[in-house]
Amino acid sequence: MLNYLVLTLIAYSVSLALTPVVRDIALRLGAVDMPGGRKIHSVPIPRLGGISVALAIGIAILGAHGLELATREFILDLKAWTPVFLGAVTIFLIGVWDDLRPLPALLKLLFQAAAAGIAIWFGIRVEYLSTLGGGTFDLGIFAIPITFLWIVG
Repeated sequence: MLNYLVLTLIAYSVSLALTPVVRDIALRLGAVDMPGGRKIHSVPIPRLGGISVALAIGIAILGAHGLELATREFILDLKAWTPVFLGAVTIFLIGVWDDLRPLPALLKLLFQAAAAGIAIWFGIRVEYLSTLGGGTFDLGIFAIPITFLWIVG
């Protein structure tokens, strides 16, 4: 349990440290959301914040791997998380692209659908739903469409 707390603190600290750096880079690159129209902000808002979050998660994962090597204690099965990582990298890349050069909503939706498809293809499924009474409901043939909607939604 202490290992997970350490990894959470690593991710938090890295994100906290990187966010101002990424903010400055976004401002220098002009990757900002300008006020106007239906937007509620009155000053330009830097984009690219996902970079600091993604780097923090990546460093925490490397930290988990380092802890495994140092303690010989199993912490994180990276192979089992591969489908999630592949989908997340797809979403991350399209997000950065959108932050630098805004993309049409349909193109973003198509990439999100592709990321969900990748995760589903590699075995990620919502197969059961829990009921309020503590039981479960088997989704059967609806597992794939429900998983797709869950991920994209």
